[in-house]
Amino acid sequence: MTRFAYALSLAMLVAGCKPTVSPPQPDTATRTETAELPPMQASAMRGREMRPAGVTMRYSCEQGHRVDIVGSNTARVILHDGRIIDISRVANSAPPRYAGVALSFDIGSEGATLGQDETGGFACHEAD
Repeated sequence: MTRFAYALSLAMLVAGCKPTVSPPQPDTATRTETAELPPMQASAMRGREMRPAGVTMRYSCEQGHRVDIVGSNTARVILHDGRIIDISRVANSAPPRYAGVALSFDIGSEGATLGQDETGGFACHEAD
């Protein structure tokens, strides 16, 4: 029974303890800083997405698909449903052709074509 009394008094002691947090100082204000681009850079960036590092070319395709050329040997296909699939360049292909299991991407002089086994081909054009 003494163990029970000891445990009960310990539980009451712990329950009465509250952590203390110091109130915010009245002199302190929250600051939000924003970076502004110089006018030349700001106008050049309007309407363009920032390209991730390594992306050398970007294509917009019908139905909301996109293809980013990463380096010289990979095409990263971003499908309209959010899936991302990397496909490899076909060796010695000129103009460049990329192919995977169910996707292909062909670059030609008049644009490009994203081929998909399930739904056919989609016309693509170079994006800014």
